[in-house]
Amino acid sequence: MAKNVLITGAPGIGKTTLIKHLIRDLTPLIVRGFYKEEILENNIIKGYRVITVNLHELILAHVYFEGPVKTGPFGVNLDGFEKLVETELNTTAGTELFVIDEISRIECLSQIFCHKVIELLDSDIPVVATIAQGAIPELKKLKQRKDLAIIQVKQKNRDSLWKNILLEIQ
Repeated sequence: MAKNVLITGAPGIGKTTLIKHLIRDLTPLIVRGFYKEEILENNIIKGYRVITVNLHELILAHVYFEGPVKTGPFGVNLDGFEKLVETELNTTAGTELFVIDEISRIECLSQIFCHKVIELLDSDIPVVATIAQGAIPELKKLKQRKDLAIIQVKQKNRDSLWKNILLEIQ
């Protein structure tokens, strides 16, 4: 398996659940990074929160956020996200694995995030990340890198895929 792994799949297929399983089961390693969860009100997505491996939370985007940075109906907490990125995606902290959920349109609004992802992929530290399936221009070049494997989560493999990735990482 390649040093870096990008996990893709349809929305709701289980990419974030896969990342949570990996974080839980990789506790012997020094893991840094975050996962993203939907903020729901009456089963309607109202925003997204980012939760770090160390369980710090940040609201990344929300329909009630005002401000200059927006994507679709969501205002984006770009300053807060960039501070989190600088802390969590730091290659000098003795990290043995980076986990990122997810690399998508919202996160790519941050140039700092985009540069950090490239820096991590270029480093000696393995990266496991979920990545948006759609045609996002910022992600096209990323998906063409030779030093990574792209794994598609599907209904039939989603329950066992995390075990296979875990074995490869360890």
